[in-house]
Amino acid sequence: MGLKSPVWVYMLFASFSILAWAHVPAPEGTEDLHNLLAISPIVFHAQVTSIEGIGPPPAGLVVQPAQIAVLTVDRWYRGNPRPGTVRLKFFYPGFDGEDCIDLHRSNSWLILAKLGPDGAYEFADSCEGGLPMSAILAPAEKKDCLDQLQADLIAGLQDSDPALRVANIARLGGLKLRSSSEALRKIMDDGTADEQAWATYATLRSGDLTAIGKAASILIDADESLWQRRRYETSPPDAAPTSEPAMNIEFEIWREVRDPKAVPKLIKILQEAKSDWARTSALGALQEIKDPRSLRAAVAHLSDSSSSVQYHALATVNGITGAAECEAPVGNNESELLAAAETCTRWWKESGSRKWVAATAQAK
Repeated sequence: MGLKSPVWVYMLFASFSILAWAHVPAPEGTEDLHNLLAISPIVFHAQVTSIEGIGPPPAGLVVQPAQIAVLTVDRWYRGNPRPGTVRLKFFYPGFDGEDCIDLHRSNSWLILAKLGPDGAYEFADSCEGGLPMSAILAPAEKKDCLDQLQADLIAGLQDSDPALRVANIARLGGLKLRSSSEALRKIMDDGTADEQAWATYATLRSGDLTAIGKAASILIDADESLWQRRRYETSPPDAAPTSEPAMNIEFEIWREVRDPKAVPKLIKILQEAKSDWARTSALGALQEIKDPRSLRAAVAHLSDSSSSVQYHALATVNGITGAAECEAPVGNNESELLAAAETCTRWWKESGSRKWVAATAQAK
């Protein structure tokens, strides 16, 4: 059995939050709006009126020239209200995680901005400071920035443009407000397949674990091709987020799901998902929850075809039982991993299962 995917690749799940620290943009649709709002002194919703270049780049630099977007502001969320039209300086396309906002994708945007050294408006974050958002807004009744933005995003779920509906769903997830879950659950039930997947991810991000059943169904049907797919080749075609919602659900389960109530659904993902990534994400959560009910399923996957699943099955069993026979090896050596899995399986059959059967039954 060859190593399908090195263990260190899967460890990216656990360190996903480091992306922000390294200024590597998060996969589109997974932006943390809660944090972005905290660092943005100026926040508004606007329509793109025009975009124009303002001259060549500095000599010797292989970048696009600066551009000026003329924006008509519909709603100020933060910052002193200014005239209805503003000018925003930006660069696109950029390189190495910089300047990656293409304002041609949509007419309608949520802008998180700051004033640059020359006094001109700039994106507060060069890759996440501009996010497509529906032009449909709620009545201006909320005083708090978060409350008004949430109300506007919910209102925009009625947009006739499916790309903008999905964009608003993703933005609601980025707010991470439990109060968004009622609107999101309706889409989980009645939306298109894509909308349901994004609403499931957004609901999980909002802290509502009722979405775990739908998440399990999505991941059980997913396959490895999610990690090779791209919705576009050179630039996004529309306002919809470009990342795969099922892949985002896998990340969210690994990083955030810690409630023992989720254990039965996590076990179902582990037992039935075709994707190595989905099974690994379920084990990542079970590894943290440390519920004895997951022991039998974890032991069964010590012989999984995926090395990453084997590794985290070992770590899960060891984390729950403390059995030295089930310690996961350091590094990414296939023969050591196989030997450790065999040792753990033998321990379980000879003595471990008897010791933990009662604990497992008691936890149910």
